[in-house]
Formats: sequence, C-alpha cells, structure tokens
Amino acid sequence: GIQLHFHTKVPGGGMKLRLTDLEFSYSREFKGRLPEAYEPLLLDVMSGEASLFARSDEVEKSWEIIDPFVRAWSSGSMAPIDRYELGNWGPASSDAWINAQGRSWFDICPVL
Repeated sequence: GIQLHFHTKVPGGGMKLRLTDLEFSYSREFKGRLPEAYEPLLLDVMSGEASLFARSDEVEKSWEIIDPFVRAWSSGSMAPIDRYELGNWGPASSDAWINAQGRSWFDICPVL
C-alpha cells in the first residue's frame, strides 16, 4: 500500500490548513489472500518468465564496471566513501565540494 500526507485547505473562506491522509491499503481494497512478497517472482521462475531477472551477460557486464572500483577501494588507492546518518542530506564533504564550485544545493524540503 501507500500513504501520503497532505496539508490541505479546510473548506470555507478562511485560510486554515489541516494535515490529511491519502491512503491505499491492499488488504482493505482486495479481500482474500494476498501473495507474499516473493511469491509472484517464484511463480515467474517456475513458469520460465525471465523479464524481471538479469541475464548472465548483464550480470557479467555489471561486475566488469564495478570490479575496478572494488579493487581500488580494497587497495587503499582511493579515498574512503564519506558516510552520513540516515535522515540528513549527506556528508559535509558534499557541501564543501559544491561550494568550491560557487554553487549550492537546492533544498526542496527545508523541514529535514
């Protein structure tokens, strides 16, 4: 399912806002047994439907692209990846990087 929260204008002449929900729930909308998360994928595998799965050549090409990075980080020849806490906009180094270019991030959600 999905749930979205909106600030909506309360009907009438005033300008009052209220937090409201737009909500969709599979279990309420579709009665009966719902498949578990991987059931549809397992059914696809058993029936030979491969469109949701990576082919071997795709997997090989992916590793061909990624392996040089893995080797470089493992050898210590690359700077470590800056980590940051969940729920913020990124490491301080990203601000320093963009500020050095005379630019700044556009904060689309100043609440966070």
